[in-house]
Amino acid sequence: MTAERTSTPFDARTASAEIVRALRGARSQRALSARLGYRVNVLTGWESGKRAPPAHEVLRLARRVGRDLRVALVAFDARLDAVIGAREPAGPELVASILRTLIDERTHTEIARALGETRTTVARWALGRTAPRFGDLLRIVDLTTHRLVDFIACFADPAAIPAVAHEHARIEAQRALLREDPAFAVVLPVLTLRDYRRLARHREGWIAKRVGIDVAQERRALELLEAAGAIRRHRGKWEVLHDRRVDVRHDRATVARLQQHWAQVAADRTARVPGDVTRFHLVSVAESDLETLRRGLAELYERLDATLAGTRDPERVVLVGVMLQVLDRAPT
Repeated sequence: MTAERTSTPFDARTASAEIVRALRGARSQRALSARLGYRVNVLTGWESGKRAPPAHEVLRLARRVGRDLRVALVAFDARLDAVIGAREPAGPELVASILRTLIDERTHTEIARALGETRTTVARWALGRTAPRFGDLLRIVDLTTHRLVDFIACFADPAAIPAVAHEHARIEAQRALLREDPAFAVVLPVLTLRDYRRLARHREGWIAKRVGIDVAQERRALELLEAAGAIRRHRGKWEVLHDRRVDVRHDRATVARLQQHWAQVAADRTARVPGDVTRFHLVSVAESDLETLRRGLAELYERLDATLAGTRDPERVVLVGVMLQVLDRAPT
């Protein structure tokens, strides 16, 4: 899927203002501005959206009101542990380091094109030569991780941020769906198939038969997807309102359950369905090569994702997996 299909629909300036307002809480704007070292009431402009706060100032504000940003940011992305190090999680140089970590191997040109900025602007942000606005940081988080709501949770309860509250509710509902039964995930892509869209009306059991799940699972998945706002009933059948993916990497138990479920599905299909593609290598490698392998597989997955993003009028539901297992290390 493309970034546009997986990104969160939100207004960066509005979200930024609402996060600042949530961080302030019941405190006086003028008093908190003074605590931040300002002689004027900067919070009035930040909260109204008339002025866009620099990203590092929002980080400083969060620390000033007692948010433990170090713990929150590392929980959001473990790579930030090395970035923060012994520094306090605030300051322009830290924001630049966070941006470089998030951008990773993407080019500044790629990021700039997606954000509608110039390559020079993005480069200056990443090098710490220009301070990005907090809204710009939010946009880059959204573009590079597709986990904007989780990032906002480092600063405030997303349910209390109107700009993303609806998206937060949708994400939590779909995460609950995956926790209840990993098989439910297969229902949404079936609804996008040409064959389903050509049905005159929804036929209970049609989805179940198509992908090998129980009718009860089909019924429950549709119920939860409707509650999550992902689908709606329209002209006698289900219509997909969006198919943005939901990230559950922070939930290790759910990740493990999903991996086990779909690995078993793949094993079962491999045993009984001729023609499906399975390739594997069983090799010995140097410890130093493992990270190279991990990066190579991640890049392969990204390329596959880009290819799949171009699919129009889908006709098949497929399971595409990338796996690396170290066999001579005991599981923990």
